[in-house]
Amino acid sequence: MIFWKTLEAVGVFVGLGVVGFFLLARKTIAREALSTLSFLSLDLAVPALVFYDMMNQFSPGRYPLWWVYPLVWVGSFVFLMFLGRIASLFFPSEYRREVFVSLVYPNAIFIPLILLPVLFPENSGITVELFLFTMLFSFFLFPLFGVVYGAKPSQSPTKRRFLPPLVVILVGSLLIHYAGLRSWVPEFLVDLARRIGALSIPLLLFVIGGNVYLDREKGLVLPVGILLRFVLIKNVLFPLVHLGFVSVLPIPPMLKFLVFLQSALPPVTALPVLVERYGGKREVVQAFFLWSVIGMIASLPVALWLYDSIGGF
Repeated sequence: MIFWKTLEAVGVFVGLGVVGFFLLARKTIAREALSTLSFLSLDLAVPALVFYDMMNQFSPGRYPLWWVYPLVWVGSFVFLMFLGRIASLFFPSEYRREVFVSLVYPNAIFIPLILLPVLFPENSGITVELFLFTMLFSFFLFPLFGVVYGAKPSQSPTKRRFLPPLVVILVGSLLIHYAGLRSWVPEFLVDLARRIGALSIPLLLFVIGGNVYLDREKGLVLPVGILLRFVLIKNVLFPLVHLGFVSVLPIPPMLKFLVFLQSALPPVTALPVLVERYGGKREVVQAFFLWSVIGMIASLPVALWLYDSIGGF
């Protein structure tokens, strides 16, 4: 059952990406529009979705230890860096930085937002747990690039804010609840956030599909052997290692699942842009992402089936 439910969610992810691919291929939207769609998704729709879920499904009584979630994520991220450093040694030296960042930064939010509602009941609160779990993701994203590439970004994406909108909304929602102000939030505002938040996944996947279309003209930028090696490590070995890792962690079952899920996901969609800004090889990271997504069609359902088989759910 878990296998087929996961395959269904992966099909939605791939299908929306294909739509974005053909929107650009048929010139229904211009390539310049991709940056606007990305902004609407990342800086508007996703924060709106966070606000809606936090207003409807979070309460201090339901999640008294909410602060444990981001701390567990930090620990899992350190473990991913350890694995990524070792795994990168199995690649040619000119690609190791791109391999490392592609291995340690999973698609922590967007694929789970498609997958989790399929696997869990509507009011389970799983998306709230996901947002709490990944709330520090952005803070670990940008600084590490400076360390890995030993340089400052060559360009600033409109002087990106220190606090991403998603984090601002998440922290603001926590303050509303702890200050006892939830009843003061107008319901029309919550409903508006729900409607805007529903656009987040389609918009971002249109962007991903469009970027794949734009990069198609570059052809195969890496030998097939290197790409298959990356998919084997990212999509197969990492989840297998994490099966043992989460089994010894003294944390609640849902946190174990979130840690495991992160290990089985492709790289985060923002990596090609960030790598390019820091002087890295954008096309290499883009190739890793695309091949990992293709591999995910089979690997993610199998990974979650294995997790379920050992009593993970």
